[in-house]
Amino acid sequence: MAKSKGTNLFDILDRQPAELPQQLRLAGQKERIEFIEGLLRTEPTDNSLLTQIESTALDISDAAGDEFLGAAFFLLFSHFSERFNETGEDSYQLEATLRLNKSSTKKFLTKKYHIPESYLQDSLMLYKVGTTSIIIKIEEKYILKILKYRYRDNPRIRSATKGYKDKFGDLINFAPNVHLSSDFFMIMDFIPGKTLREDIENAGQLNLKKIDDASNHISRIEKIITQLLEILHNLHEGDVSIVHMDLNPDNVILRPTVDQKDFNVVLIDFGYNYILQEKIGTTSQILTAQTSVAPELRDSPAKATGRADLYSFGMLFLFMITGKAGQLPDVDSQLDRIWQEYPEFGGLIESMIEAEPNNRLPERLYTETDYEFLSRRLTSAFDLFRASKLEAPHGWRKALANLPISGQYQKVFSLARQYKAVQDKPALALEIRRLLRYSIIAQFAHTVILAAAFFYLSDDFGLSDINQRFLFKRVREFLGIIDLSPGTWRENIWGRIVGITFSIVAVRYYQNIHSSVSARGISRWTEFWLRFNSFCFAFPILWLMLIKPSHWPFCAFIGVLFVAINNYSTLATAKSSLQRVMNSLKLPISLSRLEEFLKLYDSYSLNSAIYSGTLLIAGLALVTGFAQDDELYALMVSFVINLGVMYITACTTKAPTIRGNLMRLYEGCLRSKLIQLKK
Repeated sequence: MAKSKGTNLFDILDRQPAELPQQLRLAGQKERIEFIEGLLRTEPTDNSLLTQIESTALDISDAAGDEFLGAAFFLLFSHFSERFNETGEDSYQLEATLRLNKSSTKKFLTKKYHIPESYLQDSLMLYKVGTTSIIIKIEEKYILKILKYRYRDNPRIRSATKGYKDKFGDLINFAPNVHLSSDFFMIMDFIPGKTLREDIENAGQLNLKKIDDASNHISRIEKIITQLLEILHNLHEGDVSIVHMDLNPDNVILRPTVDQKDFNVVLIDFGYNYILQEKIGTTSQILTAQTSVAPELRDSPAKATGRADLYSFGMLFLFMITGKAGQLPDVDSQLDRIWQEYPEFGGLIESMIEAEPNNRLPERLYTETDYEFLSRRLTSAFDLFRASKLEAPHGWRKALANLPISGQYQKVFSLARQYKAVQDKPALALEIRRLLRYSIIAQFAHTVILAAAFFYLSDDFGLSDINQRFLFKRVREFLGIIDLSPGTWRENIWGRIVGITFSIVAVRYYQNIHSSVSARGISRWTEFWLRFNSFCFAFPILWLMLIKPSHWPFCAFIGVLFVAINNYSTLATAKSSLQRVMNSLKLPISLSRLEEFLKLYDSYSLNSAIYSGTLLIAGLALVTGFAQDDELYALMVSFVINLGVMYITACTTKAPTIRGNLMRLYEGCLRSKLIQLKK
């Protein structure tokens, strides 16, 4: 049989694969090497084929020499490296490392990659696999990063690899020292430690049910974020500004200190991501790469500025808080969760991940840099989070503070702690103090109603005479009233029950939803109704509690009417805010979730208006005698609608969604106004 040529070996592989071992024996050395190099560029996945090639290379190694055997070993090394990358199974890493340490493989690396032999004398180990490169650990000293064979001929990847040391090789304070970089490889110091992605996956989401764990978790996040910000400041504000351009969770390493008790943040893999530059990799890899890279860099690395890294910084912050380093489609749900559970961080994150570079961080003062602004805002955000979430009472104290009958002391205490935490920041402290005052007013109004209910119910049931109590006696004498509580308990009890349940719902409604929402700077009318709802419920409730319990349907109608007006006012402002956000801001998310929320809130507002109208009709029906079952209506309103529907659903279950989205829209509106002012 005539000797096969290199090109014929591929024909045989396609037509008669069983003949391949024999043809490899008959082929010349050059043809064999060309065949192996061709396979390296296509990366076959057929294990039996690769095993046959390796077995044949071992059989003829005495005659063919080390070059063909080294090429065959390197082919198997590349194959097992890819399998390790796909599956994470240690067995593939072991198989790849076994072939990597063969002397013939090291000779192949020296000849084809021009790697100095001195770096290949120690033990080598497959460490990780990237999209365009394979990362090899040399003992515990160095990292050898070689291009995958199929990318060796790519001029841009070769150029970037060769120039890496000159651009990024001396950033030894916060990046590995680069010893060599050539067309096909680079050698740098090995940095031990977990990547940020691994740390995020291990830590998971913040668990506020375990306060000690949550406290340690948020402290760790703060430490990482603070170090990252300091590194970016040094990179961007140095004599020569350096932009990382690919700041993602895989390129941040948490290097443990010598005593293993702490860590320092180190950045790796500077420069534009080849996946985006060359449009290579799987769909999943492309989506992952796009998530952390600023929009202006996705088409052209020439547009790189320090604000591109700030975009990536915002994404990393989002991933750490939510406990998931996701892809672009996941950002929507992650931001939703931030605003509902950790609103202290929501506005700052969205301010960083604005698509237009010049519109990022519009809240920054002209007198401060991006980094000074972020340092100030991050400190405030972490302080507010600790005050509201970690320093709150827990266990039986939390249960006691959140009892329906007691109102929402928890929210009052939370705002008080937040105010105390940011007293050194005047503007923020003033706003929180303002909200705190109205929260106290709401709680005070509810407490007054409960106290009045206690005394009047005691009088109704003959346990005490309210007319003889000191305060009530003075009021009675001043007003010239003979009896402050006329009628029997049967006549009064239903109105008083309605009043108590309405007060329970009203104070929880305000504290859980609107006590943290502010429309200042957006709509004075909406802000008025937001704050008016902190105490307006007390007027009709005190009327039916103190003056005429039988008027409960009309008093309830007035109270719910106030709520309906507030709902429609906040809804109208939310709609106009969304329109402004859509026109001015370009967040890397779909706004469909906010539109869906507005539809939900629209129906919620309509229901409150219908409820108000229904109460008015019920009152008229009872007064005119058209309806007779006063007790039944009162019980249904109190326990089915107020406590069963309003308290559990609107004021509790849906409260985080309503509060979070209103805060998000209003803060977005304020950012858009600031952007317009700065243009």
